[in-house]
Amino acid sequence: MMTKDERSVYNKVYRETHKLYMKEYRHKNKEAIRAQRAARRKLYPEIAREQINRYRYQVRQEVITRLGGCCACCGESRFEFLAIDHIFGGGNQHRQIVGSGPHIARWLKKHAYPEGFQVLCHNCNHAKAERGICPHARDVAQFFKIAVGIDK
Repeated sequence: MMTKDERSVYNKVYRETHKLYMKEYRHKNKEAIRAQRAARRKLYPEIAREQINRYRYQVRQEVITRLGGCCACCGESRFEFLAIDHIFGGGNQHRQIVGSGPHIARWLKKHAYPEGFQVLCHNCNHAKAERGICPHARDVAQFFKIAVGIDK
């Protein structure tokens, strides 16, 4: 009979060994696994769609949380109202390369959240795209000018 500590060590070693075995198995049987998954998706399309949507939602939620979790301009924090913004522009070109919608979030996660992205609410994001600056940022800039006496 193993002691508790011996069992713990054994379990840890077994987990690592099994993890390596499964990685090798998946690599060797890549096509068969892909075919099984495709067949399962065809057989149960509603479940497959639900799983895909849940995964995309989780990735988007993780990315938005990692980038601050609220609008960088107005502070809106309701997830449904938030969007990922390219700080220095170039979003159209980036979407042509990566894809739109959930692909941006997956790309950010895969590339370890590079600089140049922020979270904005859809209103601020649209205003920034159409006018170059969000009304909230313009109001703050105007307030600052008045506070320091630059603009009267």
